[in-house]
Amino acid sequence: MPDRNIPGILGRSIGVALTAALRAEVMLVYIGAQRHGITLRIAHVDPSFDHPSRGPFDGQYMQALYEVGVADGKKGTAFGDTLPELSMHGSGGPQ
Repeated sequence: MPDRNIPGILGRSIGVALTAALRAEVMLVYIGAQRHGITLRIAHVDPSFDHPSRGPFDGQYMQALYEVGVADGKKGTAFGDTLPELSMHGSGGPQ
């Protein structure tokens, strides 16, 4: 829940709007690539990644995320041929 003040609500609203716009843009690019027979490979953070974050620029969180990415890269699973679940969960803030 955002802080109940104008900057908190405005900040959360902008974050949600940017997340929704980015996800819509990814879907449009994906559909366009399919139409032209281009394989679009997308990397995303698996929903099972649940390391707690203490805010922006949390070094421990970023290190854990980096380690997951390196492990996925070594397994050859860092990029997928299909779009990930595009819900608003994990959009960068508390829900």
